Amino acid sequence: MDYKIIDIDGQNKTFNLSYQELKEKYLYFNSLNEETFFKEIPKILHLVCIISFLKEIPAYCLVADECLIHELVHCLDETCEKDTLMFNKLKKLFKIIELT
Repeated sequence: MDYKIIDIDGQNKTFNLSYQELKEKYLYFNSLNEETFFKEIPKILHLVCIISFLKEIPAYCLVADECLIHELVHCLDETCEKDTLMFNKLKKLFKIIELT
């Protein structure tokens, strides 16, 4: 699928996305063990942004306290424990972007 945007400099840009590729990335990240999941957070955040944009998920479902992007950022800035409790929480929150 192609989608077009006008970037911050007013330039037209076209991006090509594969639904199947996005779904495979989601399934891959969802299958990761705890240690690898925490290491992949920057890539996971990127996927969350793309899928949530395409699915038109409201920002309040992603960035508010206790929501997916907010919690992933806490892991990046190390203001939370990267432990099993957080991993399980993130896996539950990750379902918001699930592609079926």
